[in-house]
Amino acid sequence: MFWRLNQTTKLSKPGTLLWPPWPRTSSSTPVRLAVMWFAIWLTLLGGTVAGGYFLGRDLYRKAKALVTDLGELESVAERLEERAEELRKLQELYAGPPHPLTLTEQDLQELRTGRRQRILARRQRRTERHQATYARWESYFR
Repeated sequence: MFWRLNQTTKLSKPGTLLWPPWPRTSSSTPVRLAVMWFAIWLTLLGGTVAGGYFLGRDLYRKAKALVTDLGELESVAERLEERAEELRKLQELYAGPPHPLTLTEQDLQELRTGRRQRILARRQRRTERHQATYARWESYFR
């Protein structure tokens, strides 16, 4: 509680409660305190207004950029629609079945032989790579 007993002032009787709780050194102390609080609140209010101004300015700039981007989006959507129409026409042009692939038995045999050779070459490279790796490992453990 802010009440305290009055023991030092000459204006009131000893033992009475004093209000306000600050010590009375002169008659202008409450006025100085009020001026101090007024300055504090004025500073806080000014800071709030300045912060609101900067936030509002930022919001305005972002809204303006959004409107500009929406205008550009419209032109991009038009170009996209034109390109989609071109692709639909190309799809209709090439929508038929693919041409049949006719190979003779000799062509098929050549393809199979080439595939077997590639598989064997890959196996050989893998075996050589494994042998080199095992040789390196063995050099660490000798």
